[in-house]
Amino acid sequence: MEKITQSDVLIIGAGISGCSTAYYLAKKGIQSTIIDPMGVGEEASGWALGDLNILTGQGLDGPLFEFAKNSLDMHRLLHEEFLSTLGIDTQLKFLDTSFIAMDELDIKDLEILANQFKKRKFNFKWMNSSELLNSEPEINPNVVGGIIAEGMGLLNPWSLTKAFMEDVEKNGGHFVKDKVNELIFDNEKIVAVKTTTKTISCKIIVFAMGPWAIKIQDWVKNKFLLPVRPVKGQIIRLETNSTPYSYVDWQDTYLVKKSDGLTWVGTTMEETGFDKAITEEAKKDIISRAAFLSPILKNAKQILQTACLRPVTDDWLPILDILPEIDNAYVITGGGRKGILLAPAMGSFMANMINDGKPLPENPYGLKRFTIN
Repeated sequence: MEKITQSDVLIIGAGISGCSTAYYLAKKGIQSTIIDPMGVGEEASGWALGDLNILTGQGLDGPLFEFAKNSLDMHRLLHEEFLSTLGIDTQLKFLDTSFIAMDELDIKDLEILANQFKKRKFNFKWMNSSELLNSEPEINPNVVGGIIAEGMGLLNPWSLTKAFMEDVEKNGGHFVKDKVNELIFDNEKIVAVKTTTKTISCKIIVFAMGPWAIKIQDWVKNKFLLPVRPVKGQIIRLETNSTPYSYVDWQDTYLVKKSDGLTWVGTTMEETGFDKAITEEAKKDIISRAAFLSPILKNAKQILQTACLRPVTDDWLPILDILPEIDNAYVITGGGRKGILLAPAMGSFMANMINDGKPLPENPYGLKRFTIN
């Protein structure tokens, strides 16, 4: 792999978006090389919860909802494929979500949510206090009611990202662990990149750098500023003797027991730039909310606290487009908290665009929806 000096498609970034793009390019017979200084899935993709949530969340209005539903179906197929061809289990499972109400204000919020579920034709039912406690015996006994809904998926995002990469390499693609320092231009095209150790030529380049995509401006002499920013999310994993939760949600706090046997609790939404540090303040906040929701967690043993940076746009929609003023450069970013869910659909969308060699005339995820300065 270290001898690679040219590639038809160069993808900068070995997170789930870059690896998904390479996977779907390979399905079209297009080989690619992925470059990343950290490794495969070493940033947000490897440390995310891995929820495939089409029930709630920013950006699900408009075209993104059908896009997300399609991506969820793609996850089912990928799970089966990677298990049979690579022996990699993405640990995909589907479980109910319990939306908890602790007071009448919460009930009003859930009434709005129920109307959305009806509109989207989700299966759900209202539960009174005793019904919820029977279903989730370890939640706060003062619960006043809630909703249980079907449709939440959960997987191991690290396993999925590495499965994408392994399949890419199996089909002639490459991974290079290196840092890109400079882009080499010929008129309005990027013809090569200079890394720390070599120069690699290319016909097409894809920036799959998560929130770091904003730093492309440093390489292209400030031709434009991508409207994406990092939002930090912290998660805590706890060791408990509790029974497995379904997926419990209350006021942006979630609890779920994953296949590692640990209860994952989160999360935060912190506008702190590119600071990835875990904080004591976040730990206290997450544990406090989680312990209120499930009192047995108050004294649970903390195993791990992690933080990752999600790439977020102002309208919570991804960016999937050709870069302005550069004839052969593409960008895929902006999955936000839906990045794992959307990764297959985003990668397939990008692979189709690259294969066609031109932007879509009507692209809901294109840069024209922003004013690029």
